[in-house]
Amino acid sequence: MLCARQYAKLCQDKCACKKSGDGWLDNIQYVDGLGRPVQNVQFHVTPSKNNLADRIEYDVMGRKSKIWLPIPTTADYVETANMNNDYMGVYHEDTAPFELRTYESWQKGRKTANIGPGQAWAEHPSISSFHTNKSSGVLACKKYAVDEATGTLKEEGFFPSNQLLVQKLTDEDRNEKYVFADAEGRQLLVRRVDGNTYSDVYFVHDLRGNIRYVLQPMYQKQPSINKFAFRYLYDETNRCIEKQLPGCEKTVYAYDAADRMVMSQTGNQRRTGHKTFYRYDALGRNTYVVERAVGNDSLVTIRKFYDDYSFLKQQGFNSPCFKVSAQRAQGLLTGREVAVFGCDSLLREMNVYDRKGRLTRQIRTNMRGGYDDTSYEYSFTDKLVSKLMVHITANMPTLTQRYEYEYDHADRLKKVTYCLNNAEKKTLREVYYDELGRVGTETIGDIPELGQAINYNIRSCPISRCSPLLEERICYEDATQVFMGSVTPCYNGNICAYSSSVGKPQRGYLWGIGNITRSFSYCYDGLSRLKRVKYKDSDSPDHNYNTNYEYDLQGNLLKLQRNGLCDYDTYGPIDRISMEYDGNQLLKATDPCTDPAFTNALHFADGADQPEEYTYDANGNMTADLNKHIRKISYNTQNLPQEVRFDDGSSIAYLYDADGNKLRTSYAIASYSESMPVTQVMHGNVSSQAQQPYMARNSIDYCGSAVYENGKLAYVPIDVGYITFADSTATSAPTFHYYVKDYLGNNRLVVRDDGFGEQMNHYYPFGALMAESTQGATQRYKYNGKELDRIHGLNLYDYGARQYDAALGRWTSIDPLAEKYYGISPYAYCHDNPINRIDPDGAFDFDNTIKQYMHYGVIAVFPTNLGREEGAIWYDYNEAKSAGVPLMRVDNMQDFANAMTALRNMHTTTETYTLNSHGSGGSFNSPASFYIGTDIITPETDFSSLRGGLSGHFVFIGACNVGNVSGRGYELVENMARQTSSTVIASGHPLRAGYKYDGSNYLNEMPIPYRMDPEYQFNNYIISEKGDLFKPISNVTIDKDKGINWKNMDLFSKLPIFRY
Repeated sequence: MLCARQYAKLCQDKCACKKSGDGWLDNIQYVDGLGRPVQNVQFHVTPSKNNLADRIEYDVMGRKSKIWLPIPTTADYVETANMNNDYMGVYHEDTAPFELRTYESWQKGRKTANIGPGQAWAEHPSISSFHTNKSSGVLACKKYAVDEATGTLKEEGFFPSNQLLVQKLTDEDRNEKYVFADAEGRQLLVRRVDGNTYSDVYFVHDLRGNIRYVLQPMYQKQPSINKFAFRYLYDETNRCIEKQLPGCEKTVYAYDAADRMVMSQTGNQRRTGHKTFYRYDALGRNTYVVERAVGNDSLVTIRKFYDDYSFLKQQGFNSPCFKVSAQRAQGLLTGREVAVFGCDSLLREMNVYDRKGRLTRQIRTNMRGGYDDTSYEYSFTDKLVSKLMVHITANMPTLTQRYEYEYDHADRLKKVTYCLNNAEKKTLREVYYDELGRVGTETIGDIPELGQAINYNIRSCPISRCSPLLEERICYEDATQVFMGSVTPCYNGNICAYSSSVGKPQRGYLWGIGNITRSFSYCYDGLSRLKRVKYKDSDSPDHNYNTNYEYDLQGNLLKLQRNGLCDYDTYGPIDRISMEYDGNQLLKATDPCTDPAFTNALHFADGADQPEEYTYDANGNMTADLNKHIRKISYNTQNLPQEVRFDDGSSIAYLYDADGNKLRTSYAIASYSESMPVTQVMHGNVSSQAQQPYMARNSIDYCGSAVYENGKLAYVPIDVGYITFADSTATSAPTFHYYVKDYLGNNRLVVRDDGFGEQMNHYYPFGALMAESTQGATQRYKYNGKELDRIHGLNLYDYGARQYDAALGRWTSIDPLAEKYYGISPYAYCHDNPINRIDPDGAFDFDNTIKQYMHYGVIAVFPTNLGREEGAIWYDYNEAKSAGVPLMRVDNMQDFANAMTALRNMHTTTETYTLNSHGSGGSFNSPASFYIGTDIITPETDFSSLRGGLSGHFVFIGACNVGNVSGRGYELVENMARQTSSTVIASGHPLRAGYKYDGSNYLNEMPIPYRMDPEYQFNNYIISEKGDLFKPISNVTIDKDKGINWKNMDLFSKLPIFRY
């Protein structure tokens, strides 16, 4: 028997964390006599320079059974008896500062229950149980098949009993989900239960195991393939050659002999005779994206240059701004040409790197005849320490901005300073952390009232954010401090109640309504969709802002009811909207309510009564909205709006580049005047004519780091707000305007640098503005920090990837990532739960597995279409999900890059990404490879698009044999590490069913011929740190909370050198 004193200090990692490299962080792991981690200590990481220690306990089978939360300590190792006392003080006398896990009784049994930290959750576990299917009831599964001759869908009754494996997942609020899989591990059905209602998503495979159809929940009520099904078609090598989303026409694809996509054509392109072509260089890197019409010239939308700067000799790059002396660019993206849709302009870009492959300078031309020059400096640990932005346009003074970033002794962001045009440095943001490493207080600008303190519950979820100008309280399992009355507590991560109160600024009249505390209670259905909101405030007990929602099976809103301010101090119904659909597409909306008298409110205006009030194109984009008197909306090839035309002749035109960045909005709005000039004004005499229409023309240019209105500098966006200038030039006196945001990132207040309150916003769920919001025209960025365009009644938020109608709670275009969420309408906003979910850019909807303002040890990345990855990857995905690992599903490399950008916008961080797919070790004749989504990754892949997200991170390639040296796997690992400035690990042996995420030394169990333990003597792994020559390592383990660990191997002595 081993005693506790045999714990040993085995592994130590010194990670340099200063720019000079003369500082470091120590992390030490203690293991017992069986080699199991029992305590991890991070040295001197707390603000008071204390250590942070946790604790792990095991059951009699050697499985993790109790995982304790970290506590600050001064000791290098904390005895168990001492830790028990320390926990009570740190976690506010909570008697359950740990996670409990239970398993099936046999040694490798599956996890059956998980009780998260917190005494309040002790009676609310998440439960996993395992069954077989039945011929009726909740365990019944329909049998669908594909007719191999015609490709059509066939329904063949129900599966006989005991033919399928069923996993029942019950969350902390007793919401149930059932996952049905066949003997090969292929998912056939995901069933979510809401009372007596089933929301079923069926997956139909062909004989090769490819997913051919995915049937949305509404298909069971209205079996229409075109309206409620995703359809796929493959060639003889299992490449997807056709894809059709619900409500859209098909998109077709073509490939070359190397399995690279060389052509795509959407439904809209097919109607106009256009196609998109992709060209590659000899190393398989994309060099051209070309839009081509039948019988017409081609338009090169994106052109890329690699390895060197010889392209600077070409036409268009001969500007003096494109000068470079550094030549460290082998394997890197050095330049680009990007087309602007709707005009003949090309934007040109040059990238410069340091010896580590980090981007140090980027020069990009802009639409105003100038360019934007951005330079970057990094710390020893690849943290950004400064950013210099120089903005130059024709006939305007140069605008120079410099950001500097300071980090504390634990390498956490501490301060952001800002300098405009070489003026005095100004602090924009300063962060102070608590003893557990969470943001404790934060200051904005130099206005004391903008500082806020953040408090957390035992699960590190924010429960209050307090400042003199905005105080918020967020409730999960206990709402007694916020909302008096009946509130259903939420234990599964949903928010059950919320309150906020706005304080008075130093100056200004906008807060004249007084310091009212507004409280909301939330009720959800069994699918975690917001169903009902009750409102109370400290000034009136009336139900001033109550709302109610009803949905169909896949989240399309059927009814939406809002109360609000109707006229002065009169409250009542302002919206009672009923919606009719054709599939997922809105067909008609009816509202009998009278429009409120206050223009500040954003509500639904029922401007038409026609059988068909909304129309859509072949790609699923909305093309007409009769209620807003919008006659036609046209789109570019990226499904971004190109022009909006109104019934009265008004129009709004947009310019986007081929990257999807909005460059210009132009307005031509029909107006009327009682005395409108019709001839020139000469010596004070005006010839006029009454009541004549004319077009008011305005424009907004989004130009690098500045925004222009009608050709004049309007404002400069900064990290915490924006800057305006006295005379619309960058050389005049600047005025800083700061945002005060709530927990969702909504801009609630705008405060000038002299303390003057300029704008106040209050929001309904789903983002509509309440009538008591003030000074709406002051600035346009509101819900989720997104731009709200209210000109001529447009009333749409611009999220980047698509536009959002908050009055209806719907997007105007189909979700670019619709295949991530098969069971949800591609037009639904945030799974119909806008209380604890956000959509950073209109494409990513992070649910409860990934939250904002959080740090995760690991985020696991899987392909969107898991059916093509056969059983092992799907098994690994479900194991990771069951273990509570934050998950990300991506379509391809660019999708992965976009997702990491979205994480940064959410202030969410991680240490390690695991990239999970099938892999090949290759041979001397063919290279090693794996997949990110549908993109095949080889030693020749250009990884530059992933640099911004992966720099400074650990990356584990969870694919078999990629680290095989004979297949040049070492080149793949080194190239990826160098180009992304990350640490990359890959295995040279089969991973079989992937890794567990609990730090244990074995793989997931699965019916496979051979089981591979990490410590098996023939296992081999390789590692490259930021592109250094690969090294062998062993004993790779992954912990969802702590990240990835390994042993370094000495090639000569074969002795392990531990690393943690």
